[in-house]
Amino acid sequence: MGDILPWSDIKRLYNARLNNGKRGAGNKLARMIIGTLLIKYEMDLSDEETILAIQENPYMQYFVDFSEFADKPIFDPSLFVTIRKRLGTNDFNDMGVSLLKIQIEKYRTASQSKKNDKDDSFAIGPGFGTCTDAEVSYLTDIDLLHDGCKVINCYIAKSCKRFSLAPLVTHYKSARSAYLKVIKLKKRSKKAIRAGKSLLLIYLIRDLHSFINLIVTHGTQLFDSLNCYERKVVTAVIKMHYQQLWMFKDDTYTCADCIISIFQSHIRSIVCGKLKSPTEFGVKIDAGIVNGYTFIDHHSWDIMNLRI
Repeated sequence: MGDILPWSDIKRLYNARLNNGKRGAGNKLARMIIGTLLIKYEMDLSDEETILAIQENPYMQYFVDFSEFADKPIFDPSLFVTIRKRLGTNDFNDMGVSLLKIQIEKYRTASQSKKNDKDDSFAIGPGFGTCTDAEVSYLTDIDLLHDGCKVINCYIAKSCKRFSLAPLVTHYKSARSAYLKVIKLKKRSKKAIRAGKSLLLIYLIRDLHSFINLIVTHGTQLFDSLNCYERKVVTAVIKMHYQQLWMFKDDTYTCADCIISIFQSHIRSIVCGKLKSPTEFGVKIDAGIVNGYTFIDHHSWDIMNLRI
């Protein structure tokens, strides 16, 4: 990474944001500052931890342009305060956009030169399609239904407590019992799973009806009291129940836009055919590589045909 980044362009963009051209004792080298920030945020370290990490690691010292290993701190951690005043999030993003524009212009120039001179020195890598893993566990239908029962029970209790209402009787304990009865089996037969799903579907729809009746009785302010994420989860639970009920009646395991997590309802599954993990979850991207830089041509959370 230290050899790939265009440090000359980074230096020019960084120095353009400083106001010490006519006064002051000068500034630290651009590669030292930007490199230290990249290490800090890439590894999620505190100011002091970043300085110690660079002090102990020769690879990090090479990255910030040290010519040889040094056992002294690169600078005092308090300097990060000044750096953050100079370089805010917007400045850092602007630098990233500027670097991309520079590389695009170089690509256009090199492409034109290649057409005229047939110069092969500028490499355009092959495009590729892939699924970026969203790090979600593989949930079965019965896990989803159990999560739905648990969430709705939690939101009912939370709403009753917030508005000083009498606690409602829910079916979560029964749903939990039916869920554990299935997952504790050493060999889960199709009949046992179907029986468990049947019970969980019934318990979930009953609790959903109770939650909706609570809103109808006491007004929409009860639903509005939930934050944006909680309202999104409730909507996902309702849609998930509809999908699971439809698949249960049709005795199938797939449906359009199937929800695989009520907490990240936008994620879809993709069957990639890999031996280790035949199914992956995440955003689908179609990307191309230009001179070592990867550009996202298209991305979607829904299943799409990817360029291989």
